[in-house]
Amino acid sequence: MGARLLREWVTHPLREVAGIVARQDVIAKFCDEAHVLSEFREQLAGVRDMERTLARLSVGTGNARDLVAVKESLAALPKLRQSIAGVAKQGLLAELHRQVTELPALMELIGRAIEDVPPLAI
Repeated sequence: MGARLLREWVTHPLREVAGIVARQDVIAKFCDEAHVLSEFREQLAGVRDMERTLARLSVGTGNARDLVAVKESLAALPKLRQSIAGVAKQGLLAELHRQVTELPALMELIGRAIEDVPPLAI
């Protein structure tokens, strides 16, 4: 996860100074707060490649394991959001903090509907 976004950033670099500075500010914040970066990385490990997973589910080629992956990713969001809460005062981190939306009802619905280790075939 993230490889497509990184490829996009490399092949289509920012041209506006404000956007470049905003990204540099995030990097500086993570360099200054190494424990926050470490915690963020640890929490991010629990989030699956949602773009790919949701694409499979939306076109009908997904399976029960993809739904479990969505549930597990949703379960990781509260701690992920909490890990950046202290440094998300302004800029891109604050925007990220605001955009991370916890969906406990969806997580609970998937948990009720799909067993934790479903078979590959439905």
